[in-house]
Amino acid sequence: MKEQFSSISPDKKGESKKLIDNGNEKKRSPVESLFEEIKSYKKHIDISSFIGTPGISEKEIRRDMQEVERLKVEFEKSRKNESLEKFESSNLADISETILPAGINEHNWFGGNMRAMRTSEFDDFKNKIDNIIHLFPDEIVESADGLRLMGLSIDMTSGKNMTEDKFKKINELKEKLLDGDRSEIKYLKTIILTENGPQVIKKVRIKIPKIILGVSPEMIMQADIDFSASEKDPNNKVLKIKAENTPVKKIFIKETILQLKGYILILNMGRTNEKLTDFQKKMRKEITSMYQNVLDDFEKAVADSNI
Repeated sequence: MKEQFSSISPDKKGESKKLIDNGNEKKRSPVESLFEEIKSYKKHIDISSFIGTPGISEKEIRRDMQEVERLKVEFEKSRKNESLEKFESSNLADISETILPAGINEHNWFGGNMRAMRTSEFDDFKNKIDNIIHLFPDEIVESADGLRLMGLSIDMTSGKNMTEDKFKKINELKEKLLDGDRSEIKYLKTIILTENGPQVIKKVRIKIPKIILGVSPEMIMQADIDFSASEKDPNNKVLKIKAENTPVKKIFIKETILQLKGYILILNMGRTNEKLTDFQKKMRKEITSMYQNVLDDFEKAVADSNI
């Protein structure tokens, strides 16, 4: 029988939640039970569920839904004319968007201090963000206004093109930051642990750091093979370790830290520019602080990865 919450009653931080499994009461820690509702992380966030959410009208949501359908039709038309090689590459690109959530959520990459989910199709198409990384504070208890979030854009190309494409996009992000702007996800649905227990939250128009992750098709295929093998034989320790240490994990950690540090350095250098207005300096200071907080929490989460 599928596990489910018997209740989500208020409880103190650090205490276990009660679950029912075959009629017997079980206990699970708050971190382990945190994403019980988002087991379908391989699916996009459903923006129709945001109707009634403060900060956005039903009319705007339905307009976004129509835009997504239009873009999906265009995308499918373009795929019909693809060569076999391009078609296979597109299929791998689809797989690549679920690789990091699978590694983080199911294969114990970083314990309970990080969770990942796919974005809405709107954010995937329009804001070019594939995944949202949610970093949890040490104290577990969170505020909906103090979330540590990071967006990932996964570029699955190879060789010289991979390097050129990635750095072109990174440079565009840098220019955006220097103009006082940040990347945005329009629709966010996640779970936080409050003093009253787990709470599902929905927010719109969230500014977040964005990381461009360049990975090769070979790395995606290897991760998919490692994950599948471990899932078919969950008691095999060798396969479990392979899944926990598949090569794309190392790229994810190194690229994330490198890019966050680079953006912080650029922002700090830019703040000394005498031509900036007081408002521009204030905005850069706020952006730098946000990036630094995300970097600090990310480094804590990956500290035991031996990368």
